[in-house]
Amino acid sequence: MTAIDSTGGGGDWNDTASWNPAQVPTAGDRVTILAGDTITLTQNESAGSVTINGTGELVGGGNKLTL
Repeated sequence: MTAIDSTGGGGDWNDTASWNPAQVPTAGDRVTILAGDTITLTQNESAGSVTINGTGELVGGGNKLTL
């Protein structure tokens, strides 16, 4: 299980540039979307848990996030 935070500005879930450390979150990872960041699901994804701080956003676009 890895703790993964969004990087300032956000981006697509499956883009390593959206995350610190630079890896796409997978099942079991603890994901935090930081305040002000928007992360967009471009396909169905999985994670162990997701925390959205302050004004952070997770946009599904019809895709599913399985926890």
